[in-house]
Amino acid sequence: EHHADVAPQALQADVAEEARGHLDAAGYPDVAVLAADGGFGHPEAAPYDRIIVTASAADIPPHWREQLGEGGVLVVPLRLHTQCLSVAFVREGEVLRSRSVECCGFMHLRGAFGTADPVVSMGEGLFLSGPQAGQVPLDLLGRLLAQPPRRDPWRPRGPAAPAGWR
Repeated sequence: EHHADVAPQALQADVAEEARGHLDAAGYPDVAVLAADGGFGHPEAAPYDRIIVTASAADIPPHWREQLGEGGVLVVPLRLHTQCLSVAFVREGEVLRSRSVECCGFMHLRGAFGTADPVVSMGEGLFLSGPQAGQVPLDLLGRLLAQPPRRDPWRPRGPAAPAGWR
């Protein structure tokens, strides 16, 4: 029988409570769900063989490396400007070495180690978010978005359409 300690964390207590309910319903009553800032990890149960982060981070908090056991794997969605890359690191002594990198998309990490992109209201419930959102000329963007599309997005482009396409 394989046994694993799992300690999911959610910054908001209501989200942690909802996760607890879903895990119970799925037949996992022994999983402890913590309402805490995941950027600090959970040192009480360290060291961990695996740490899997499910929110994008602009950097790796030192607590994650410190709580990862030797040879353990840390999987974290790293946000590099506007790109998000899921990187799997292996702990080798005090160093984290990347083992794989894949494109991904996750919500931003919140709490003490979170860094959010600026959010600018465009009106009518529309928002623009990104590292340079405050520098975008919203009047021009609004006019561009109000125009009809210039081409059918479902029409294949290129020299020849695949068989069966119109």
